[in-house]
Amino acid sequence: MKHRGILAGAVLQSILVAFAVLSTLAAPQYSPDIPDVDPHKAFGSKNAPVTMEVFSDFQCPACKTLFTTTNRRLMEDYVSSGKVYLIHRDFPLPMHAHSRVAARYARAAAQLGKGESVEQALFQNQEKWEQNGDVDGTVAAVLSAAAMTKVRAKNEGIIFHGGKTAELLAAELNERRTEIRKMMPSSPLNLRRAIIWIGRLVLAGIFIYAGYAKLTMGMRPRPPLGVALSFFALQVDSYRILPSWGVKLVAHTLPFAEIGLGLLLLIGWRFRIWATLVTLIMLGFFAAVVRSYALGMQINCGCFATPEPLTIKTVIRDGALLALALLMTIFAFIEARRPHPWTAPEKA
Repeated sequence: MKHRGILAGAVLQSILVAFAVLSTLAAPQYSPDIPDVDPHKAFGSKNAPVTMEVFSDFQCPACKTLFTTTNRRLMEDYVSSGKVYLIHRDFPLPMHAHSRVAARYARAAAQLGKGESVEQALFQNQEKWEQNGDVDGTVAAVLSAAAMTKVRAKNEGIIFHGGKTAELLAAELNERRTEIRKMMPSSPLNLRRAIIWIGRLVLAGIFIYAGYAKLTMGMRPRPPLGVALSFFALQVDSYRILPSWGVKLVAHTLPFAEIGLGLLLLIGWRFRIWATLVTLIMLGFFAAVVRSYALGMQINCGCFATPEPLTIKTVIRDGALLALALLMTIFAFIEARRPHPWTAPEKA
C-alpha cells in the first residue's frame, strides 16, 4: 500500500511540474478561467506570471516529501515574491482510507485561517493517523478547543460562511479527476487492439506457412515447383467445386498469394484492405470445408499440402480462424474511425 502511495505521489509531482511548464509557456498572465478556486487554499498574486495548481493527498508519502521540501521553498522564494500564484487542490486517492477525511479537516481549517498549521500537522504525523485513522485527534492537537469545534461543525456538513465543506471537496474532486483523465488518456492497448494484433500475428503466420508448405509439399529436399503445384492442384480438384481451368488458376496462384498476404498483414501497410481480403479467402476456405464435410467426402484438407483428413476438427479449426479474421477486420475499421490519441490515424 505504501509503495502504491509513493507511486501515486510521484505522478502528482509530475503533474505539478507539467502545470508549471505549461503555465510558463502558455499563460504569462493569470487566467481568470481557472474554476472553483478556494481563496483559502490559494496563495500569492493572481497576476503572477506563473499559475501553479498542486494536487495533493495527505496520506501520500511522496506528497509529504513535496510539502516539507519543495512546497516550503516555493512559498518562500516564488509565491511571496509574486512570481507564482499557487493553488492547492485536494486530491485524495481511492486506495488511501483516511485521505478524504484529512482533506475535509484541512479544508475546514483553511477557511478558519488555520490551514497551514493543520496541513503541517497532518503531514508530520502521517504515519500515526494512517495506522489508527485518528485524523480528528491529529488536528485537535494543534488547534484551540473553540477552533476545533468550528472545524468539526464544518466537517460534518453544517453551512458555514456560505458553503458545505464536503460538497465543495466532492465537486472539486470530480472536476479535477475529469481534467486529469483528459490529460492522461487511456492505454493505447484495449481489447479491440489486442484482437487486431493477435489476428495479425496468428493469421500472418498461418498464411505464410501454408503458402510455403504448398510450394515445398513439406519435403526436403524441395521438389521442383511444377511438381509441387501439380500435387496441390490434385488436392484442390478433390473438392469437386471448380472447373479444370479454375483448379489450375487456384493451384498456381494461391500459394504465392498466401505468402504475400501474410507478409502484408505483418507489415500493416493498407491493413484494412488486406485484412478484408484475408477474411474473404478464409470465408471461401471455410465454405468449401463445411460443404465437403457435410457431403461426407473422404478427402484431405489440403490446407498445408500434407495428408490431413478432413474431419470435424478441421471444420472447428477453420471456423475459429474465420471468426478471428472477422473480428480483426471489423475492429480495424472501428479503430480507424476512432484512433487513440497516442496513435496517428491510419490512412486507408
